[in-house]
Amino acid sequence: MCIRDSFQTDASSDPGNIILSNSGVYSLNGTIASPVLDTSVPGEAWNALTWDASLETGTSVSFEVRAADSIFAAGDALPGWLDAGGVSPVMSGLPTGRYMQWRATLSTSDNTVTPVLHEVRVYHYES
Repeated sequence: MCIRDSFQTDASSDPGNIILSNSGVYSLNGTIASPVLDTSVPGEAWNALTWDASLETGTSVSFEVRAADSIFAAGDALPGWLDAGGVSPVMSGLPTGRYMQWRATLSTSDNTVTPVLHEVRVYHYES
């Protein structure tokens, strides 16, 4: 069975978006992290991490992931984060564990444009 955990945002319709600036000048980077996902299966493997983003020239998005069989909170230092890169999809090198979390870093070298992260999908398969 395929399980798809998803995060979606749309600046035009989601009043819960984080706005880094109302003045048109953006921060050079910022992060957003998922809640800790509970797959309910010890040793569960991530099969894929994918996302949709709009990237203007000079902007980027990169991901980190972590997983463990022991429960952890979103703000905990452990387990440590693993670099998953900035090219979607990521289908190898992902950690295993019942509890999973992703974190995206959005960056720009031009404070007049910003990357937009539309959707993040995590795939894992129950045994």
